[in-house]
Amino acid sequence: QQWRHGLQLLLDARKLSFCPDIISYNAAISACEKCGQWQQALALLAEAQAAAGPDIVSFNSALSACGAARQWQRAVAMLAEMPKLHLEPSIVTLNAAISAAATWQSALGLVSDGRPRGLNPDEVSFAAAVSACEKGLEWRRALSLFREMSSRSLPPSLFAANAAISAFEKVERWRGALSLLATLQRMGLQPDHVSLNSAASACEKGSRWQGALMLLVGRDSQLQRLALVRDLVAYNVALLACM
Repeated sequence: QQWRHGLQLLLDARKLSFCPDIISYNAAISACEKCGQWQQALALLAEAQAAAGPDIVSFNSALSACGAARQWQRAVAMLAEMPKLHLEPSIVTLNAAISAAATWQSALGLVSDGRPRGLNPDEVSFAAAVSACEKGLEWRRALSLFREMSSRSLPPSLFAANAAISAFEKVERWRGALSLLATLQRMGLQPDHVSLNSAASACEKGSRWQGALMLLVGRDSQLQRLALVRDLVAYNVALLACM
C-alpha cells in the first residue's frame, strides 16, 4: 500500500543514517491521508514536530486525513496548535476542518471563524458546511448556505446541491427537493443519479408517486438525456410510492 511504502522509505533513510527532511515527512503524511490512515498521519506529524519542524503542508495533509475519518476533536486540536508553531492556516486547512466537523453547529462556526482570519470560505467550504447541515437534518440552513454561494459569486457545486436535496428528502419535504432540482438546470448544473434518487425518495416519502415516476420516465428532456432511469434505487422508491 502507498502509505506503507512511504513509511518504509523513511525507515530506510534512517538505516542509512539520513535525517528525513520535512519534504520526506510531508510525502509520507500525504500518502497516509490518501489511504485513510489518519492515526499514522498524526504519528508522523508528531514525529516531524520533534525532528524537522512541520509546515502548513504537513498540517493540511494530517487535517484532511482527520476530516475524512470525522475525527473532529483531533482536527480542532491541530488548529489550536498551528499558531504556537507560527503557522497561518490556509483555505485548505479551513476546508479540512469543516469536513471533519462532528456537528452542523461546529461546521458553521468554522465558516464564520475563517473570515476574521482573512480566510474567505470558497465553494469547497460551503459544500462541506451544507453536507454537515444535511446530516443534522437542518434543511433550512442547508438551503440558506447553498443560496449564499450564489450571492458570493462562488461557482455552483453539484455536491452542495445534492446535499441540500438530500436534506429535503430526509425531512420529507418533496416540494423543496423538486424545486431545488429544477433550479440546478437554471444554474448550469446537470443533475446526476444522486440528485434524482434523493428527489425521487422525497416524492416517495410524501406519497407523491406522480413526481417519482416523472423523474424516472424523464418527461424533462434534460433529465431524459442523463440516461439514469435504470438506476435501481430510483426505481425502488418510485415503486414504493405507488404501493
